[in-house]
Amino acid sequence: FVNYFDVKPPTWEKMREVDFAAEEDFPASREDQASAILEYLDLEGGHLVPGKQNPNQLIVFRISGAGNYRITWNRRSSRIVVERQVPFSSYRLVNFLHFRCGYGQRTFAFTAWAVTVDLVAASLALWSVSGIYIWFRRYRKRFWGSACLLAGVLLFAVLVVLLCL
Repeated sequence: FVNYFDVKPPTWEKMREVDFAAEEDFPASREDQASAILEYLDLEGGHLVPGKQNPNQLIVFRISGAGNYRITWNRRSSRIVVERQVPFSSYRLVNFLHFRCGYGQRTFAFTAWAVTVDLVAASLALWSVSGIYIWFRRYRKRFWGSACLLAGVLLFAVLVVLLCL
């Protein structure tokens, strides 16, 4: 896919720099600080605060299907640098949606996506189980159904081996 879609490794492009001095009522926890900074920048949404706590700077990754942001707040200089991951590609969007998981983010879009993925997974499981049940009840079709099921399992195993090499 990388060669077919000509996907280059992403780089960070500086979007803007702003002055930001923390006031007395500024939150103490890193997660709350990240939320406050994102709100200040009008970039609210799903984000990560990676690494260990650093008293001199806070780095926040604002996760977005349209392109991720890296926000770095340097406490000493009271500056925030906002960088965006470029270039955008449909491959990265699909990858983002594929690996977006869980209910850990507090935004509606991430929760809606998690619910949608869970509903699709449950419906596929129900569809598979009900199909096998219906096939098993049809005695005349059991041989060909068994052959197809075995072929499917073998094909899956071959693909897994080929993809893992």
